Amino acid sequence: MKAIIKSKEVITEGGCNACVPFALRTFTMQLDNGREYALEQLDCGSLIMPIAQVNHWQTRLWLEEEEGLIYQKGTQEVRFSENFRDARFATTDQTVICPKKMTEAQIFEQTNQILLALFKIEPLTFVHQNQEVHVTK
Repeated sequence: MKAIIKSKEVITEGGCNACVPFALRTFTMQLDNGREYALEQLDCGSLIMPIAQVNHWQTRLWLEEEEGLIYQKGTQEVRFSENFRDARFATTDQTVICPKKMTEAQIFEQTNQILLALFKIEPLTFVHQNQEVHVTK
């Protein structure tokens, strides 16, 4: 399966004289099913959610001693939680920790490791396409 990551930088002016222009980068991911998914950011947690859901994993909130998401498919369960330093994906047997500071190549490699080890989903080929800068007012 192939995942095409599209990123676009938008330079926006807040609309008033007091607001300074700022750059905002947005990300979407297109999978082989032809659908495009908005990504909150380019990290393991954001990439895994649509891929898992396409592969019939259900999600629900996890609100106990920790907070996060529980991915479930049949009797399989993967718990996802994150803090300001890292994101964690865990089963009863294994935990994979994704640091927040990683290169794009490391993010794609780590995502594939999590997909294969915890979700039993074959690795994807990630392709990143940068798009032009847009200016909004």
